[in-house]
Amino acid sequence: MKSVFVLGELRYCGVVTSGTNSRTSVYLRIGDEKAGYTDAHIEGVFHAEFSSILLRNHPEFLDKQTWQSLNPPGFKYLGNGVDAVKQGKAGQKMSNTLHAEGFLIEYSRSTQENDFNGFSARLFRGDASVWAIAENHSKIRRKLKLTIGFYQKLDATMDEAFFKGLVKQDP
Repeated sequence: MKSVFVLGELRYCGVVTSGTNSRTSVYLRIGDEKAGYTDAHIEGVFHAEFSSILLRNHPEFLDKQTWQSLNPPGFKYLGNGVDAVKQGKAGQKMSNTLHAEGFLIEYSRSTQENDFNGFSARLFRGDASVWAIAENHSKIRRKLKLTIGFYQKLDATMDEAFFKGLVKQDP
């Protein structure tokens, strides 16, 4: 990665967004914490966007066929994140219904890349909920393992213990 651009507003293809990326750069929107731009949110967006760059540059490190097999039978991703936003299908809330289908959030259903990004963001920002969800949902557990496997191919030290070590502990 060459650059990180921090912006007060980020809009493309007619939608306002928190982040995007190019082959070598991440673009992040920051704003008022009261509007949801918390440190955890911005950190998660950074890791989601950076994971897109890594995935684009190392597509062979993710077993996409196995990933797809974990989705519901006949499921097809929406097509892209912009369409998800425009169609009101970019929800960020977790739900057991989605988890049972193998998705963390509604936006994960937009593209395989965005599905992968959601796991990456939660792993790197130390979100304990992804581990708890994985304990109860085998499809989430298997996608989590595929995500960790991707990162291990980049750096062997990024194993499950590494990511569990990033989990934020309550004071």
